[in-house]
Amino acid sequence: MRSRYTMGTTARITLEAAGAPRDAWAGIAEEALDRIDEVDREASLYKPESDLCRLNSGAYPGPYRCGPIVADLLQASERFVRISGGAFDPTVKPLMDQLGFYREIGSRADPRGLAGALARTGWDRLAWDPGSGTVRFLVPGMSLDFGGIAKGYALDRAAQALRRRGVSRAQLELGRSWFFLGSDPGGPGGRFRLAVAAPSRSGEERLAGAVLVPEGSVATSSPFGQTRGAGSRLVGHIVDPRRGPVPSRVVAVVVWAPSGTDADALTKTFVLNGPPAAAALAGRVRYEAAVILADGISGGFGKSAAGPMRRIGKSDGRDVYATSGLVWEPLADPGPRTLPGAPPPP
Repeated sequence: MRSRYTMGTTARITLEAAGAPRDAWAGIAEEALDRIDEVDREASLYKPESDLCRLNSGAYPGPYRCGPIVADLLQASERFVRISGGAFDPTVKPLMDQLGFYREIGSRADPRGLAGALARTGWDRLAWDPGSGTVRFLVPGMSLDFGGIAKGYALDRAAQALRRRGVSRAQLELGRSWFFLGSDPGGPGGRFRLAVAAPSRSGEERLAGAVLVPEGSVATSSPFGQTRGAGSRLVGHIVDPRRGPVPSRVVAVVVWAPSGTDADALTKTFVLNGPPAAAALAGRVRYEAAVILADGISGGFGKSAAGPMRRIGKSDGRDVYATSGLVWEPLADPGPRTLPGAPPPP
């Protein structure tokens, strides 16, 4: 296994089968980690020299010509803005600034309040030309935040690098996202088993269950992963770009997709829209997902409202909804605080 601190977390790569001598595996893994580092260098809000920071300062009045990584992220973002009906939108950064995120890098709230931040948010206020690779903000004060998609995209780049070097089986981890290559010879049907954590009623993070997934990516998300404020004014880091902070109806989400980019973006859609998001996504993107609802929400979703999702059980007393193709293993006793991704108990 090789690991590296990048993108604000630890990236880990474990090769289990490669089309190269074993003594070359470390170098192959390092190459894949380099692909993740490249995304961090170009799409970080914390590096003033990054392509994203230059875009945010230069796209109004613009136009600003993006580098290839940011251009890829813009192209993927445009697709998911459409697919999600605007629940996913990287122009959300003015709202994040309004709520107190990114103050450590100098962000400030709009003096006009939430209405001012919303006036600088929205994909329709951005002109993106994929042909020329240029982007232009149509109103001053706009800025982009790829935090909702960049880790999944970075995992895709790392997985592509491993495939090019002949790796047939590997596990990649980046924060709360994973990419699995090949199959697990010890797993049921060759599937990989991954434990899923969610906040408990007491605020601890506890095992909620496990998913069995084929090759592809898994992303997990909770609105309580990062918060600002206190008490009843506490807000999570997943903010609705269309309305600002709204009370969360979801405790945690897990999404599998063939692409890390897709899995990462879709978690935000399910956090904001809950199980009904599945109906809107039907036929538009390949994925499987499970949603753990917040307390007191279970009565709000009937069969027609949930569409392709159905209630499959409970976790810590809360209803769990899932798509039919997701293999979910409930845990009768979630147990004490456990790190996400840790193997479930036997």
